[in-house]
Amino acid sequence: MGQRTSSRGVPLSKSERLEVLERVASGERQLEIAPIVGCGTTTIQRILSAAGGRPSRRSRRRPRSPLRLSLPEREEIRAGIAAGDSFHAIARRIGRAPSTIGREVGGVAGRARYRATKADDRACLRALRPKRSKLACNPGLRRAVTALLKRRFWPQQISARLKLEYPHDEELRIAPETVYQSLYVQGRGLLRKDLSRYLRSGRSKRKPVPEHLRQSLTWDRGREMARHLDFTVATGVQVYFCDPHSPWQRGSNENTNGLLRQYFPKGSDLAVHGQVELDKVAAELNGRPRQTLGWQTPAEKMAELLR
Repeated sequence: MGQRTSSRGVPLSKSERLEVLERVASGERQLEIAPIVGCGTTTIQRILSAAGGRPSRRSRRRPRSPLRLSLPEREEIRAGIAAGDSFHAIARRIGRAPSTIGREVGGVAGRARYRATKADDRACLRALRPKRSKLACNPGLRRAVTALLKRRFWPQQISARLKLEYPHDEELRIAPETVYQSLYVQGRGLLRKDLSRYLRSGRSKRKPVPEHLRQSLTWDRGREMARHLDFTVATGVQVYFCDPHSPWQRGSNENTNGLLRQYFPKGSDLAVHGQVELDKVAAELNGRPRQTLGWQTPAEKMAELLR
């Protein structure tokens, strides 16, 4: 590329080249900038070409915070890379941290493809609010999450299972909270509201669950445990009983009841269900990943133990 010169035939200084970019970024036309800087429009076009092209309208309208990199600073970074300068040297020159330069460029691998105006436009897009959710931007992930919800996986199981099944696909990663928000939060409902019925609670609104109450395992007060002492002698397992009207104290029992009520609502006549249907429910429950099993399913864990 030819040397960028002024109308006087003298090469433009670095400050003059940066001024061109600043004026273009502020919305001034090239014909207006040329006489102010003292160069032709061809020189301006060359400066823009080296920087990666003309700044987008979105970038030109973006409010600038002094904490964020400006377009002239990004051009300083590009020029420094072109000159073979290190990130530390570029950082000292523009008064930024070396880590800021490294993140901006994308490490050593990003040096060859870094362009100031393109980087500025990408930063503008990232700063837009409200941001589109991951499910909105990734149809494949949305399909995978929907399929697992229909299999009655709850959000934490979905998050862990996708990581287990697709260990090398970063696109198929999602946080449990993202799934919850897509079901419950107004304005972020990327998943159909009717999918919330597949959650264990079946609620269309969220209800907080105390985390510390999930760790207990206690038997219910019922006649079926009248011989609990015999059970303790035979197994060495101490039996505890919850207080009256305190189902939250027997988490394992309530958890299993909650799972079964997805298939057999309270008050259902179990006599009407045949063995084939019961086997299907058992297979589905044994096909759900469990946190206590490292997100393997009970069926997978049993097969592993029997090998």
